[in-house]
Parts: sequence; C-alpha cells; structure tokens
Amino acid sequence: FGVGVNASGRAVAVGAFGTAVKSEDGGHSWSSIAPDWKSFTASGEQPHLYGAVVDHAGVITVAGEFGLILRSTDGGASWTLQQFDAAWGRPYFDILFFDADHGLLAGANGTLKKTADGGKSWDAVDSEAFADTPNLYNLVKLGNGTLLIAGERGFLARSGDQGATWTQLKSPYTGSF
Repeated sequence: FGVGVNASGRAVAVGAFGTAVKSEDGGHSWSSIAPDWKSFTASGEQPHLYGAVVDHAGVITVAGEFGLILRSTDGGASWTLQQFDAAWGRPYFDILFFDADHGLLAGANGTLKKTADGGKSWDAVDSEAFADTPNLYNLVKLGNGTLLIAGERGFLARSGDQGATWTQLKSPYTGSF
C-alpha cells in the first residue's frame, strides 16, 4: 500500500497482511523484510502496513493498522515495536521524516502526530484544518519545504512550518486522494 524511497535508491514497499520488501538497487531486485509478527502481536496477527519511509542511513519506519509503528535500524533484519494499540483499532496511513528525529504520522479520523525523538513518542498536532476528521492518507514534502497532506472527501492542506500549523485548501474534487 505504501512505498518509501531515499536519495541513494533504497526503497521499501509495504502492504497487506504485514508484507514488507526492500530494494537496495533502485527497484531492480527485491527481498522480504517482513517482521516476525508473533513477537509483536499476541495472536501473530499480521496487520496491514500502509506507510513506509527509509532515511539516508537505511533506517526504516513503517506504519499500519491498529496504530502500528515499527522501526528497523539494520535494513529490516530486525524490528522494534514503537507503538501498537489494538484497542484504538485505527490505522496510520503515511509517515514522513524530515531528519532522523523529526517527523509526522497521518492516520484515520483526522489524526496527525509529530515526533521529535525518532518516533519513540508521538504528540497530536491540533489544527482547525482537521476539524471535519477526514482520514489523512498522504504526506508529501515539496522541494521548497512546503508540506502537503491529502485525504478523503477531497481533503487537502498545506504547511510551511514543518507541520506545526496547517491551512486547509479548497479542492475541486470530493472523492478520496
């Protein structure tokens, strides 16, 4: 469902039932890096993964169902569970890091969170732009540093300060992005 790529050509793709694969050669070849789910969930359930990011050092962070956030510092050989909340039950759809410590996480029902410690903890980003609680599906950083977020019901918003504040944009489309 999601792909993360860095400037050196490393790529990670994630999808249904905990699927995760990586490429070290710009997408020419792929290998499985799926976690051992039995070590993270009591039933060994394999949640859908929706968002992935890989940084310049090869650190991989993925996000998915049930508020799941996993991180690997060794290219996917081993994983650390940063968050899993089956009671919350909602997914995170996309993840974006600006550097090793600072990033954003977009999810269901207008959920947007920020981290300043590499994803060890996440704090809610409150904004009137998310008052209608759309599912937030995609985070993008433009070349000039502006952030865009897209979601359901034609939702679009922009931030010029790394996600601290958001302005909802008028959209000509009413479906989901």
